[in-house]
Amino acid sequence: MEDWKKKIKDLSIRKKIISCTYVILIPLMLILCMLLTVYSYSEKKETYQESQQEMVDRLEDAINLLQQEVNYLSLNLSINYKIREILAGINTKEYVEKVELWEEETPIQMMEEIIYLKGYVKTISIYPENGVSPFLRCLDSSSYVPELWALQKSGLYEQAVEKKGEEIWIRQDQEDGELYQMNYTTKLVLCREIYDFAKKKKLAFISIGISEDKVRELCSSVLQEEEEGVYLLNQEGAIIAAYGKTDNSAAYLGDNYKMLSEGQKGVFGGKQFFVKEIENSGCYVGKAVPQQTFWTMFREISYVPVVLMLGVLLGILPVMLFVSRVISRPLENLGDAMQQFQQGDFKHQLKVESNDEVGQVAQCFNHMVSEIEQLINKNYIMVLKKRESELAVLQAKINPHFLYNALDSIYWQAMSADDEETAESIYELSQLFRLVLGNGKEIVTVEAELQLLQRYLEIQKLRFMRQLEYHFDVEPEILQEKIPKLILQPFVENAVIHGMEKQEEACEITISGHLEDRFLKFQVRDTGVGVTEEQLKKIWEPETNKAYSSQRIGRYAIYNVKERLRLKYGDAFQLKIESKVGKGTQVTLVIPVGKEEEDEITDSGR
Repeated sequence: MEDWKKKIKDLSIRKKIISCTYVILIPLMLILCMLLTVYSYSEKKETYQESQQEMVDRLEDAINLLQQEVNYLSLNLSINYKIREILAGINTKEYVEKVELWEEETPIQMMEEIIYLKGYVKTISIYPENGVSPFLRCLDSSSYVPELWALQKSGLYEQAVEKKGEEIWIRQDQEDGELYQMNYTTKLVLCREIYDFAKKKKLAFISIGISEDKVRELCSSVLQEEEEGVYLLNQEGAIIAAYGKTDNSAAYLGDNYKMLSEGQKGVFGGKQFFVKEIENSGCYVGKAVPQQTFWTMFREISYVPVVLMLGVLLGILPVMLFVSRVISRPLENLGDAMQQFQQGDFKHQLKVESNDEVGQVAQCFNHMVSEIEQLINKNYIMVLKKRESELAVLQAKINPHFLYNALDSIYWQAMSADDEETAESIYELSQLFRLVLGNGKEIVTVEAELQLLQRYLEIQKLRFMRQLEYHFDVEPEILQEKIPKLILQPFVENAVIHGMEKQEEACEITISGHLEDRFLKFQVRDTGVGVTEEQLKKIWEPETNKAYSSQRIGRYAIYNVKERLRLKYGDAFQLKIESKVGKGTQVTLVIPVGKEEEDEITDSGR
């Protein structure tokens, strides 16, 4: 979490403006897209549901018209005076025995014309209650039950009697049916009892069968998808016709058709139902629409807001880039000016183009730079010249050339006496002094520090009769990196003095260095006698180091090196000493790269 906070804080102002804009804009756009999607979906869903209900309404009108035509035909037959005369007459011997009576006395020609005119009418039957032979006409090779007594055994007859003249719609499938001995085509049949209300007397049972093809044609016209289904229910809720994908949803419809016809929504088996009662017959038409249609509709609608949101987010990016640049550019110029000022350029002035907060800061900066430049010209240069003169006097007093010349004289005397070992020692000592005292710089390259160590170790090899071995394992890439002078030599000196003077065996010292994640990592390892943990702890104690300072560990004691590093790097360095008695000691030093260059630039600017 802290890393993320730091990364956010380290972003440029330009990136922060763009990021904050999108952090605010994206949630708002998402909320807007959701609201727009929900609203659009609700509107489209409502429109779709209204269209489905309109289809059901149109189907209801068509089925109602068809049923009315059949109903009017049955009513015309029941009120025809000649047919009524036969039905209302007494069971005379003539009526009973003469089957031809229907053709002689009834308007059979009218009925046949009606049948042929209405091509969907396939059967007509009239079963008189007074014993007269029934009138049975089938145009599709089907055959009726021949006698009334056979029909009276069916539940259909009892139901018609209970209705006392009201129409009943049933379905008669092929090879099935209460009305037919043989039924070759599926029919929807209207049945009713002709009833004399004045005499409270049953007159006849009448039925008219129409082809299912006609109903299928009407119902199929409202089917739009493969998964949709259309139903036709009678007054009792029994399904008398079903087309399309009907599956197990028919049972749900049969149980809830009245509720659904009142406008209540019903969803079952992944389908939504639209139902309407047929006005005059008391039957119902219903349509089942798959819920998947609504999900598909939702997905299609959601594409538009998403594309709109992406378009807005992409379209606003150039605008935000322009706005952020207008805001951040003056701040970038101010930052560049401050960097130049840090590098010692006191003459750089910002161009003030506005009077806003940034412009006011720029004005203050220009004024500050001018004041500092004047202060430097008046005071600092005088102090600098004074210190340079003092340094020159000090160097004149020291005059290291005298020391170099003296060592060179001793070197040639040794060479003249054929004392090559002494001459070599004098030469290495002279080179060591040149490196230590040369040019007075506190910052040197890694390569220069390694040369000093090499000179020192060569002198020590002569002292210890060449029982000292040393190795350098330093990456070439870091040789020109800048480091503080004499930060490794005290540890090498300590390894020689305290590691070799107390043992008789040869000692090996390894100095390594490499670059590790923008840090220089040095290690000094020896195979000397090592120290205890208690001794290691005392090294870091200032009181103890007073005693150490008198010992032979050189001018730059370990504690002093640590304090130098602390003053220069703060907490950005690591110094670790590990040791095992009898096995040796390892010193690890880690310092950041580039700090020395910055210090040099600052010093030169002063």
